[in-house]
Amino acid sequence: NNITGMDEDFIVEKLIENIPSDARSIAKIKQTALNNPLYLKNIISPDAKATAILIELTHIKGGADAYKKETLEAIDQILQKHKNQQEFHISGLTAIESFFALYMQEDLKTFLPLMLILISIILYINFRSLKIMLLPLLAIGVSLNFSMALLYLLGYSINNVTTIIPPVLMAIMIADSLHLLSESLANKQKLKDAKTEEPFLARTMNHLFYPCLLTTVTTAVGFLSLTTSRIPPVKELGLIVGVGVFFALLVTFTFLPAVAKQFSLLEGKTNRPQKQGRGALNTLLRKIGDLNSRHAHAVLFMSVLWVGLSVWGISKIQVETSVIEYFKKTSPIYTATSFVEKHLSGVHPVNISLRSDQYEYFKSPKALKAIEDLTTFLETIPEVDKVTSVNHYIKDINQSLHNEDPAFYALPETQSQVSQYLLLYGRDDLDDFVDSHWQWTTVRVRMKEHSTIKLKSVLNKMEQYLKTHARHLPNARLLGQTVLEVETNNTVTDGQIKSLGLAMALIFVMMFLVFRSVPVGLVSIVPNALPILVNFGVMGWLGIRLDSATSMIAAVGIGIVVDDTIHYLHSYGQELKKTGNYQEAMYNSLAIKGRPIFLTSIILFFGFGVIAFSQFVPTRSFGALSALLMFNALIADLIILPCILLVFKPKFQGHTS
Repeated sequence: NNITGMDEDFIVEKLIENIPSDARSIAKIKQTALNNPLYLKNIISPDAKATAILIELTHIKGGADAYKKETLEAIDQILQKHKNQQEFHISGLTAIESFFALYMQEDLKTFLPLMLILISIILYINFRSLKIMLLPLLAIGVSLNFSMALLYLLGYSINNVTTIIPPVLMAIMIADSLHLLSESLANKQKLKDAKTEEPFLARTMNHLFYPCLLTTVTTAVGFLSLTTSRIPPVKELGLIVGVGVFFALLVTFTFLPAVAKQFSLLEGKTNRPQKQGRGALNTLLRKIGDLNSRHAHAVLFMSVLWVGLSVWGISKIQVETSVIEYFKKTSPIYTATSFVEKHLSGVHPVNISLRSDQYEYFKSPKALKAIEDLTTFLETIPEVDKVTSVNHYIKDINQSLHNEDPAFYALPETQSQVSQYLLLYGRDDLDDFVDSHWQWTTVRVRMKEHSTIKLKSVLNKMEQYLKTHARHLPNARLLGQTVLEVETNNTVTDGQIKSLGLAMALIFVMMFLVFRSVPVGLVSIVPNALPILVNFGVMGWLGIRLDSATSMIAAVGIGIVVDDTIHYLHSYGQELKKTGNYQEAMYNSLAIKGRPIFLTSIILFFGFGVIAFSQFVPTRSFGALSALLMFNALIADLIILPCILLVFKPKFQGHTS
């Protein structure tokens, strides 16, 4: 509404009832808008070259966030009809969230097929057989189908967090099938050389089921620990992946061997001999064994230095989220947000809610004066662009009732004057600022800052002021999407650290129980903790912030890297029982488990590495850091872990020498 007062007239009407045709009338409307603080920087820029249409969405329960996406698409369709006449920009936190989800999903649509192609190439290079290569891919497809169906049946949606479920599940599901196929082909060759008719597939399944069950349980524990998070999407991620790994186990030990048996996919002559001593990979594994045997102490010394550098890097990590910086500067949402913040005001809103038990409390001069002082304080904060409250309406009415004299753009002196003014004005567009009893009101703040650290600092300043002035600003609370964003960032990062700690504690307790040896349990900690420690260190060195996207990688990583550690230690313990010699057990374990561990890690390294070429920052960070994690885990499992076993010689269950 626009208020006009002249002599004894007091007119309340829309600023524009009809679009005038003459330049003089338009100029008058322009000047009226520029002179009114309610319009300025809310719906018109100071230079009058930009205007805003403010749209508030009503929350729809049970509809996830689909209604936001549908609304934005509908708005865009309307604007496209006029794109040749006006320059349009859609911004605001709702638009930013929508673009975030859209870009991440578009990246996954692009990179998931690339991951599958890359996995297929590496599998074919290893097995040199198209039919064998298809088996792990088939297992992945069936397991993914089950997992995503569960997500749908539980009523969950694909959002900014759950979009990483498919690549994570692919990473986990490839491991069991690779171990089963690699060892089956190796056993087939051994039994053939020994001229034994024992079914090689059944023998492999009997041997592998226990370690695969252990890896499944530990991985599930790692992800199910995420269900302790206060953030629903993080809980959903933990639950779906935690259950999904059991789907993978079920498919690997039922569907995959059934298909292999039914169509004789593992029978006949294979193009790639799996015998020990043949092939470039076996040669590499023997050289790794020689390195471990000759330089175990040097490897451990370098590992300690590695840890020290990582800890130094961790000390430099910044815990911060700036969602707008996830987008390229040339992206539509970045351009739109920059335009709005340059010409109008910031897109980060905060509502300061004030509530009193006293009837018509916020008509009293002392309450209005307190709101005015609060507004003055807020306007001194550099990040604050615009403050709007019920005071602006009351001062505007007062000025209009005094022939538009700027000297009267001030609060009335008595409560009765306020009541009379409001009676003349009506109250339709006051509904967003005050309730009918004047016991509740809100002060709206718009900010142009996007860093959660700086936003939190601003919110802390506001809260501190409200505490010191609580007598006249009762029951003050900071509300709105900006508060939610800051709290979510803190909760996600803090929650990930807690859930990671819980996951590691539970996994290592299980290690103690499984191997029935405290020394072996302690040894198992190193190859799992070290890659994550190094990842955090690299983040600190490169200035990569710990935010709601990168904080997920550690929890995801612990669920993946623990698998190879269990397979290696299980094999090492069995070989140690046979030979009684730690060095021989190391060589034998590398020969048996080295190939599937190496292949799994390389597949995951390149699979996640492809995602690192994304133009969308969260996807790029997730891919690059996950690939680094896989590489570090490979080094930890094939080099550092064997060296620890050789140097400290921990006792395994059943080993007495």
